[in-house]
Amino acid sequence: MNIDNPNRSVKNILESSLGIDVNPYDWRCATYLPSEERFIYLDQGYSFDFIPGKSYFLLVSAPQDTQRYLTSQAGYTIRTDTLFQIELYQGWNLIANPYNFPIPLNNLKLSAGEFI
Repeated sequence: MNIDNPNRSVKNILESSLGIDVNPYDWRCATYLPSEERFIYLDQGYSFDFIPGKSYFLLVSAPQDTQRYLTSQAGYTIRTDTLFQIELYQGWNLIANPYNFPIPLNNLKLSAGEFI
């Protein structure tokens, strides 16, 4: 997600965008918790927020003649004049570009200063 929004609630943003309540038969959203090495799903009683730099899975079921669009709500872009840090855990991480433009891999580095 490359827009930060004061209302980061995945449930509120997706329900208003998709026009339907969270329901595993209509749509599901999940994120990965590397600290616990597991996925959590919004429709399993969990609540989580859209966080810039973090990735999510979204599965939307609809009849073939139905088109659904995911629209972003009002928000603001992430500042580009300061470093953006994403905490990484040993093992598998699910991360995203927090900006609305591509970042060359040679611009990424670890906190110890090594380039990725």
